[in-house]
Amino acid sequence: MKFEPVRIVLKEGPVILRSLNGSGVNMKYALWNGIVASDFFPPGVDSAFYVLSLEKMVAHSTEVEVVEAELITSLNLLALAWPFSGGSFMVRIA
Repeated sequence: MKFEPVRIVLKEGPVILRSLNGSGVNMKYALWNGIVASDFFPPGVDSAFYVLSLEKMVAHSTEVEVVEAELITSLNLLALAWPFSGGSFMVRIA
């Protein structure tokens, strides 16, 4: 059985992340129910787009719609609790 990712990507910005002191971010995090989050902010810049993606593997195309809804719900949960260092917040997806 071949698994393929369903992915949603949120691109916020441009933002300033002063707390990074120019180091940037390129991380992956295991969340819940097989969802993996990754975030990226380039090093050595004053401002840039912050990119957050959530993905979950599916085995069949019939799973895509349900998993996409799960990813959107998960992103909205993260948006409620994840303020950026500059005081701005993630946009929730309707």
